[in-house]
Amino acid sequence: MYQPASEAGAARLAQEWYESLDTKSKVGTRHHIVPRMILRRFANSAGQIRIRDRFTGKLRLVSVGDVAVKNFYTFVDLDMLPNGAMEIWLSEVEAEFARVARPYLSSAAFGRAPALTGMDRFAVDTFVAVQALRGMRTRRSMELVADYSIKMVNQDKLSPAEIRDIEIVPHQNEHIEFMHRASEQLADHLSQRPVAVVRLDEKLLVISDEPVVLAPRDGVPKGDMRKRLRVDGERVPPANLVQVASGLGVGFYDADEVIFPLSPRYALVYGEIHSLSSRPPTWDLQGREAIRVAREVNRLQARNAFSWVAAHPDGPHLAQIPWPAATPAVIIYDDYSAPAAVVNAHPHARPHRSN
Repeated sequence: MYQPASEAGAARLAQEWYESLDTKSKVGTRHHIVPRMILRRFANSAGQIRIRDRFTGKLRLVSVGDVAVKNFYTFVDLDMLPNGAMEIWLSEVEAEFARVARPYLSSAAFGRAPALTGMDRFAVDTFVAVQALRGMRTRRSMELVADYSIKMVNQDKLSPAEIRDIEIVPHQNEHIEFMHRASEQLADHLSQRPVAVVRLDEKLLVISDEPVVLAPRDGVPKGDMRKRLRVDGERVPPANLVQVASGLGVGFYDADEVIFPLSPRYALVYGEIHSLSSRPPTWDLQGREAIRVAREVNRLQARNAFSWVAAHPDGPHLAQIPWPAATPAVIIYDDYSAPAAVVNAHPHARPHRSN
């Protein structure tokens, strides 16, 4: 992975890279939303993980390959043909992270792992940013916001039944383009946080299909924020504003820590933004402190999960982890419009996508 010095250099390298690809080679293949290299660390010797389904609550033993998706990252290009370039790019992002992370996930090399170079840190931040945006929660959020927006603009042309019963869905190209663009901004945000790899003394962690979780900062206000907004120092009537909020109630700028489990014993942890940290690149947690941290991380994984939570078949047991109600993808605050009521009452559902 090469980080160019200018936007023009980046555009040139991106075009050269794209032209070198066989963009049809990945069309129709299966790909993991959480990379296979991560899920394998939660699997037994037979390549199996135990998952708890978000939609049914049922536990089942599956192979790592069973949680792959097909064509989730395939887009339609300007020639109106299916294009697998995004899956190739994701594979390269994953490979760069695997190269950097390898010594940090080795028991023998853990305490002697070198500090991250600038390029290593770029690879890590890019990987985590992409992972935070590539899942079903982001795509479903974009579908619901598009549905709301189009219905709001066309309320005079739609009957109450049409607003309630018809769902307007954008093409999955929209999510793929957003993921690629927004991951750059999110990686830049992550680069302003200290980062470390944490090792627990026991295999205590689980992982979900939305594994990048946010630990909220104390005192951050939640809910309808429209009454707090000022423009040029003046209050704006809330009825003139629309707020689209995450159903999780916390965003990256509100988070005290950003946590990504990498195995049942290891997790990547970003500290508070702009903070000066004395944390070494690796540190150990043992005993009660390890148990306390694992419980909180697992609670956040269960809350963040969109489709499933997974653990090593030998534990921790998923039935013993608190299982909160499914969180909505988004919550819309406006002047109690019918389109917002539909989105806010919408059942937790998988996104629409091509297969």
